[in-house]
Amino acid sequence: MRSFFSVLTLLVVITVAYGYPPFICTLPRDRGNGIQRLINFYYDPATNDCVEFLFYGRGGNRNRFFSKKKCINFCRVNITLTLPDAIQQQPETASTILPNSVSASETTCNLPLPPPRDWPKNSKTAYAFDSKANQCFYVYYDEETLNANNFPTREACLAFCGDASPTEQQFTQAICSLPPPPTKEWPQ
Repeated sequence: MRSFFSVLTLLVVITVAYGYPPFICTLPRDRGNGIQRLINFYYDPATNDCVEFLFYGRGGNRNRFFSKKKCINFCRVNITLTLPDAIQQQPETASTILPNSVSASETTCNLPLPPPRDWPKNSKTAYAFDSKANQCFYVYYDEETLNANNFPTREACLAFCGDASPTEQQFTQAICSLPPPPTKEWPQ
């Protein structure tokens, strides 16, 4: 039971701190306030599509994207998440943690990894789950390669997508395929 609450707590912390995509994508359209008029897109779960809207430049919520492509890549999911029995038996808890229409785990964990490459300018790092290897890997991504399969830590990735016990060969291959760390002091 303690482990269940640890995983549940981790998911809630990730959601609050990093705005996990399924939660962001269920937020209603919010035009914000301000004097700017910017064309943005928000994900509409009712139509499973990204819809253009006018954003006023300030405020709003995180269900707002600069392009339809980024919105679709980030939000479009089609598999329903099944909550653990302990949460389903407490509807008020389930509704505050996960919206009814959220589909996360299976879809997220099967999304593609970003392509392997050197440290690109303006990129960020995360851990992503590789469903073929059943393992979480350290990856670089940018706005073009970002999808819901990204986690701040390996532990968060494994907690969400499933624990894996890598073989020695998988471990060696993973380490040997990593690019050098981003530093100007890398030995020549």
